[in-house]
Amino acid sequence: MAVTEGDAFTALNSDSTFHNVHIYFDANHSTVMNFAEPNKGTKMVEHVKRPGMYQLRCDVHPWMNAYVYVAGDGFATVTGADGSYKLAGVAPGTYKLVMWHEGWTTKVAGGRPEFSEAVQQTQEITVTAGQTTTANFSLK
Repeated sequence: MAVTEGDAFTALNSDSTFHNVHIYFDANHSTVMNFAEPNKGTKMVEHVKRPGMYQLRCDVHPWMNAYVYVAGDGFATVTGADGSYKLAGVAPGTYKLVMWHEGWTTKVAGGRPEFSEAVQQTQEITVTAGQTTTANFSLK
């Protein structure tokens, strides 16, 4: 998920199992918030105050996790199912464009999937007024 600084996101327990949502600021793995969601329908709304990547983990179920990217400059997007993306309203200029992917299953060990490390790629792009700028990334 991608949001802009000051926006909020909601963590909702949608089943009848106890969960604990632990939010880390990924840059230094410091705890931002840690709370229990014991009942179905329990929810937490968090307003993000600092740009960067946040990791959300369930301390009860370690395979349950998510990432939220907070864009301090207001520009962030998530790809569609086909991998396409679009950023609109970007002023002309030269920018550093960053693609980040959390990793993917590399093997199953002991009945649980093991995931690769996150992948990050960067491209410098130049946006020209009245024109479309294209930047492609490839995950291998």
